Formats: sequence, structure tokens, C-alpha cells
Amino acid sequence: MDCPSQDHQFDQSSSSQLRKTGRGKIEIKRIENTTNRQVTFCKRRNGLLKKAYELSVLCDAEVALIVFSSRGRLYEYANNSVRGTIERYKKACADSSNPGSVSEANAQYHKSSLYQLII
Repeated sequence: MDCPSQDHQFDQSSSSQLRKTGRGKIEIKRIENTTNRQVTFCKRRNGLLKKAYELSVLCDAEVALIVFSSRGRLYEYANNSVRGTIERYKKACADSSNPGSVSEANAQYHKSSLYQLII
């Protein structure tokens, strides 16, 4: 599969102007066509899994990623164990004295999302 060029091109009329070639922005809304939606899901899921891996390697970060497809299929990535990372997350949220813990509002949001995934 060919990727669009990331090269910059100069406008012929003025060498001081720089034009970029690249992808256009898309409107973020549900894709109605089932086939297109599935293809987009697969491509974006793979990209997300790749980014999670890269983050863990480049930054020595503990990363756990859980994705469920619309059909209920589970996809996950963890550089350690998913359960271990979830337990560490729950402990960090519960430990309010931890200066590195997330804010309470953020913690509540993530806890509710996490419990929905576990159930």
C-alpha cells in the first residue's frame, strides 16, 4: 500500500511560500456503511495498538490497551499484564495521597469506564 508523500513543495510563484501535501481532515461521526466502518476499525485498531507498543518501548511506560469491537471481540495490548496494569491503576486512583495520582473527576470517569469493560 502506498502512503501519501510527506514531502514539501514550493509554490512556483514565490519560493517563500511552503505548501504541504497530506491527508485531509475527516468529520468525526459514525460511519454508516458497514464495510467501510469495519475496514476503518481494523486500520485504526492496528494503528492504535502500534502506538501503544511504541509508547511502551520509547518511553519505558507501562501500557495496557483494551478495545472491544462492535461485535464484542476483544483486542488488547500490554507490555506487562493487562490485569496487573489495571490493578496498579485502581490502586493509584484509590491512593489520594499519591502526588502522581489522577484528579478525582478524572479517576471517577476512568473507573466507570473500566468497570464497564470488566463486566
